[in-house]
Parts: sequence; structure tokens; C-alpha cells
Amino acid sequence: ASDYVQTLANMPEDMREAHLNGNWDVFSGMFFTEWDEDIHVVKEIDIKPWWRKTAAIDYGLDCFAVVWVAIDENGRAYVYRNIEEQGLPVEYAIERFRRLTSEKIEAIYAPPDLWNRHSDTGISTAEMFSSKGFPLIQSSNAREAGWLNVKEYLMTEDGKGNKEGYPKMLFLKGLPINDHMPVLQHDQKKVNDVSTEPHEITHSPDALRYWCVKRQLGTKKPEEVKPDPWGMNKKPKRRINGYPMGGY
Repeated sequence: ASDYVQTLANMPEDMREAHLNGNWDVFSGMFFTEWDEDIHVVKEIDIKPWWRKTAAIDYGLDCFAVVWVAIDENGRAYVYRNIEEQGLPVEYAIERFRRLTSEKIEAIYAPPDLWNRHSDTGISTAEMFSSKGFPLIQSSNAREAGWLNVKEYLMTEDGKGNKEGYPKMLFLKGLPINDHMPVLQHDQKKVNDVSTEPHEITHSPDALRYWCVKRQLGTKKPEEVKPDPWGMNKKPKRRINGYPMGGY
């Protein structure tokens, strides 16, 4: 009995509710029960110039998926761009990333397998990205911990919204990932993991997982520079023997 109780305790909330209280109405296999399009998807995002901009990728010949994420002063994340493209060799994937990324990206997160060396060239995908000016940061491949981090970003204070009425992560309308998040299912054997089938809908969520599992800090807003036409706020020059350093 104790093993059964422990199993129930480790189950997601919807499954636990179904098994304990017989409330099967809450369970349809949906993994991200926190997802609410009315809450998480927005028509526009007013990205400030000083916000940190980052990205995360999931790469394979079957699909090259990228999410671009901006972070505001409060640590809230905004997924403002997302692509999924099939059949791209690494060189083409890098070029595609370059063409879509005109803004400064402070960090690009990727799964550990991209550091594996290719048998034909002896060079890893991560090295190829780096050689083109896009160094990757290795993220964790821990699936259950990663999905928990995604859930925390989607969650709000009451289970749907934080104290400001918004979740910690918002998504721009029209992105492919918006269609995938609500249909991802629980793995049948691991209740805290996402099913890898159908595989074609997992690539962008995987990229998002690589992003969410890394500790992200809010953006510090730059201090406003006040007008000083008379130079009253300038610091005085250091002086040696009564003369300004460097002379007049």
C-alpha cells in the first residue's frame, strides 16, 4: 500500500485527482494542463531594446527547431520567434539561424548530444555553430526535471496566474509551438515525462525545455541619462601638483 501511495504522490495533479477521487473529467492525457491559450498566447510583444534576448535549439535532420526568448526586468520570458524546418544539414541550419537573427543573442542553449563528434568529420555540431559565430551553451537533457521547469514557467500564482495576473512565460500568436503544447501527452510508462510520440510535435517543446532548465535572470534596465548641457554632473579630473592629468 505504501508503494501505491508513493506512486500516487509522484503523479501529475490531474492523474492524482483521477486516481484518488475518481475525477476522470480532469484527465485526458494532456501533459501541460497549465496551458491556456487565452492566458499564454498574446497578439503582440513590446520587446524593449535592453531586454536580454536568448535562444534554444533542437537539431536533427528530421527537424531543426529554434525558440527565441526575450526576458524583461521581472524575469518574465517572451517566446517571440519560433521555427521548425525539416531536412537541413548543419551548415544550412546555421545559415537559416543567421538570416533570422539580426538582434544580439546573449545565449544559445542546446542539448548535450550536439557536442558529439561526427564520425565522418570528427567535428561536432556545436563546434560548427561556434565556428560561424554562434557558440552554444550546453543545457541539461534531464527530461523530467526539464518539463517541471517548463510547467513552472507556465504556471501562475493560483495555478494559472502569478500575482500580476500573468504566467512567467508568454508566447507570440502564430508560432508552431503554440499548437504543440496543448496536445503533448503523458508518457505511458513515466508519468512525469512527455510522450515522444507523435515525434513531429516534440521538437520545439524540447528546445523550450533546454531553455527553461537553465537558470534565467531578469534584465537590468539601464539607468536613464539625464541631460547635462553645462557639464555640471561630470566628475572632476584628477590633478597632480595642481594640474589636470594629461595637461590642458
